[in-house]
Amino acid sequence: RWLPIDTAPKDGSEIFLFWYVPGTHEYYFDLGSWNEYLGGWQASDGDVYYPTHWQSPYPIPPANPD
Repeated sequence: RWLPIDTAPKDGSEIFLFWYVPGTHEYYFDLGSWNEYLGGWQASDGDVYYPTHWQSPYPIPPANPD
């Protein structure tokens, strides 16, 4: 599920980013992570965006039965 961007990890973890272009009907999502040097969310194309939501790109693995 999509979560508010202010809850996203800023530790370099790769996550799905979601954002829309104001005034249009365009929206995007892409893999990316927080870039401390640039001070923003950097998508896989190298550009910095201002996403509104995020989610983990990978499912949570099953619990260890041990």
